[in-house]
Amino acid sequence: LLLDIDGALSGIITDNDITRRVVSKFVEPASTVVSEVMTKDPKCVRSDDPALDALELMVDNRFRHLPVLDEEGAVTGLLDIAKCLYEAVSALEKVQEKSESASAGPKSSDALTSTMAAALLKSASKGGARSGQQAQLAQLQAMQALMQQMFGETVPTLRSIIGEEKVPSVSPSSTVREAAKLMAQVRKGVLVIDKRKGVLLGILTPKDLLSRVVAKDLSPDETLVSAVMTPSPDFVSPE
Repeated sequence: LLLDIDGALSGIITDNDITRRVVSKFVEPASTVVSEVMTKDPKCVRSDDPALDALELMVDNRFRHLPVLDEEGAVTGLLDIAKCLYEAVSALEKVQEKSESASAGPKSSDALTSTMAAALLKSASKGGARSGQQAQLAQLQAMQALMQQMFGETVPTLRSIIGEEKVPSVSPSSTVREAAKLMAQVRKGVLVIDKRKGVLLGILTPKDLLSRVVAKDLSPDETLVSAVMTPSPDFVSPE
């Protein structure tokens, strides 16, 4: 986060900004002022805003980070969507496990959203002040609406989300500059593939580029992807 002399938020800079506005544009990091490449006047949430509202804002706008302000507009923190989604998925997995145990069998994907909502609503109805229950019920209903907005009535497989989109990839012998240009174009990390054998060797993300190239003052034109990629990444089936 970038603050002015009065402590007010003036901008945010991320590894994506460095990839898109510095490395891919042949801009020299050491001689570039942050204000020239930061995202100015970013959207924010208040510390007393519902967590689901923050998550929805990040999903709708494809934000990975979201500044958090207090009642007086002072910065109190920075939300990371990866952490938010991890916490949300963990909570939903617990709900699903309890539901499966209660019914002595797995639920179909078509009923997953309604199952989670029903279980969460049941949990929210137990104990606590009435106002607190109402707030929690509203949060859970918002969660259900958000899931339906993203997935419809069913939870899709990864194949249906990815579709026929071409996988952005580079070879291990590509330079970091070449990879940065592709990442700037697709706005995400790229796979590192041995194209002769069709074998996945690694993955290169804007975070890798920032921490392993820019922060160590390596030349993007002289550094090969193979030297800074994350090798042998975990992977899942498209189903």
